[in-house]
Amino acid sequence: GKDNVFYAMNSSNFSIQESEFAMAVSNPEVDVCSPDAAVYNFTYNTFLGFSDVTVFTATDLPTGATVAFSPATATADDTSVIATISGISAVEVGQYNFKIIGSSGAIVKEADVILNVSNGVPNNLTLTSPADANTRESVTPTLIWNADSNASSYDVEVAIDDTFTTIISSENVTTTSFTALGLNQVTTYYWRVKGINSCGEGDFSNVFSFTTISCTVCASSGNTTYETSTTFVKFNTIENISTKQDDSGVTQGYFDYTSMSTDVTLNESHDLTVNVNTDGSYRVQVKAWIDWNQNCSFDDDGEEYDLGFATNTADGPTDLSPFTITVPAGANLGNTVMRVSSKYTSSTTVVYPTSCEPAFDGEVEDYTINVQDATASLEDFSFAGFNLYPNPTKGEFTLNLEVINTAKVSVQLYDVRGRLIDEKEYYNTITNFSERILFEKASAGLYLLKVTNGSKQTTRKLMIR
Repeated sequence: GKDNVFYAMNSSNFSIQESEFAMAVSNPEVDVCSPDAAVYNFTYNTFLGFSDVTVFTATDLPTGATVAFSPATATADDTSVIATISGISAVEVGQYNFKIIGSSGAIVKEADVILNVSNGVPNNLTLTSPADANTRESVTPTLIWNADSNASSYDVEVAIDDTFTTIISSENVTTTSFTALGLNQVTTYYWRVKGINSCGEGDFSNVFSFTTISCTVCASSGNTTYETSTTFVKFNTIENISTKQDDSGVTQGYFDYTSMSTDVTLNESHDLTVNVNTDGSYRVQVKAWIDWNQNCSFDDDGEEYDLGFATNTADGPTDLSPFTITVPAGANLGNTVMRVSSKYTSSTTVVYPTSCEPAFDGEVEDYTINVQDATASLEDFSFAGFNLYPNPTKGEFTLNLEVINTAKVSVQLYDVRGRLIDEKEYYNTITNFSERILFEKASAGLYLLKVTNGSKQTTRKLMIR
């Protein structure tokens, strides 16, 4: 076909059948505290002049629950209907998926809804990791606690005092873990967790503490005998022109440029370009390192980058510049160090720079890389008619929204560390976008669903059970 566009043709007569009626539930997921009743609101809409009587029922209700609709039937377009689920006191604690049914003769429509039943506030929780009073904790610890089946979410607090007067991190999560970011080295922190459900809030757990480790990258420096040096570094928004002399005109073998930083996100790729001064007709090798796991070591797999060499230049790029670097999916979030080292070598016996080398013919420069969550810089936009249900879901869910541009809708699934798990794209959509979506690569857990349309985007939490 022209431009690789192909058309499937069918010689048989066919027709496009629009829906006679539809039910739009405004609150497809309801949390209820036993014995209170659960109330769902939906609008009954008709199309093409349809005016037959539609009867409302429900299927797959939890054992012990009953449903009543007001009104019980409808004929007119834009009818508001209330579905009340009673008998909650006989329903066990947990999550239930059921369907609201509209039937008119042989025409049957369904709406998936979720009921979350709680009974009393959550119990006190047991913290499990890191162990209380641990003195060798990383600056990006993952805090873990035991689940409470009666809790729908958890409030986590991290403070620098055991009375929680100065809280430095606070978050509500639906999982039983939380990664604390932005912590300082050699500092004692205190943390606690409480469960929350529709009945209220439980008490905070016992307080645990941990102390972060001291972490400093190794020293490395060239000598000051020769002018062998790095003259230009470009990585994302970092663009630094330099010589081997400091602001006072004194020759140095190491420069701390960690005040220069750039923001990157997981799975993102950026080009690194390094120019050097070979101090005459000589060869200079260049390597770079980025401490992605923030353990103050450049020796881990995937942290070293060979930029190649340059010869006989006062300010020229290495032969492998620009070199594309992809932020690893497992990189720790927060600030880390990028080191660039330029070293003289014989052309006949090539010797490469190493990350912690002292007093060699060359120069070392350190910069700061800030690894961010994939959604950290997003400006959230409220799409009209946005609805994501069921949530939590057992896998498949429905996404509704009014698009601002029908050309393309992008739906991306990230884990809580910002790693892209899967994505789907929809082209030439209608204004009232509605799709049932299943991400086959996703296992049970908490995710971030990013929806992009035109120049706007929004991010919502999605729980897969």
